[in-house]
Amino acid sequence: WLAALRIVAAQHAGHGRQLYVAGTPLERSDVTHYIQRDQRLIIPLVFLVLLGVTYSIYRVKRFAMVSLSCVLLSLIWTMGCVGFVGIPLNVITSLLPAVITVVSVSVVIHLINQFIDEVEAGASGAEAVENAVGHVGMACLLTSVTNAMGFFSLPVIQAPAIQEFGLFAGVGVLLAFVATMTFAPLA
Repeated sequence: WLAALRIVAAQHAGHGRQLYVAGTPLERSDVTHYIQRDQRLIIPLVFLVLLGVTYSIYRVKRFAMVSLSCVLLSLIWTMGCVGFVGIPLNVITSLLPAVITVVSVSVVIHLINQFIDEVEAGASGAEAVENAVGHVGMACLLTSVTNAMGFFSLPVIQAPAIQEFGLFAGVGVLLAFVATMTFAPLA
């Protein structure tokens, strides 16, 4: 109906008159459209940059792909939860992909770095993975839980968008930990 409203407004504009269409439903629709458009452009660019940076750090395609896969899995799970609950994206919740990407990258980089250290210390594949998870798993868990608790405290604020962001960012942080600790060792 918003498109029809814009058509009617355009038909009545002209001959020196300007007609503006405004209101909360229109603004929400436009903001949602702009967010979706921007995310279709920005998220793939972020993944390309992430792939390039992780490849330049490790110089091993597998490690770059593991990093990218863990981030993507975390993001899919988190945004899937948002969609499942039926929360529409708004200006605040549209920041979730950035937050989840940063948190997920940090966990997977710690795990991969420890794996490399274990291999350099002489451990074989499965042993190196087990040692890496044993060395950084608890620290990553505690960091993820601490971050999640911080995000879970945001619903105290009486703004629905911030409450939704806090809830799903907290869930996303925990899902990022689970995705990384289950998928990365398998790769």
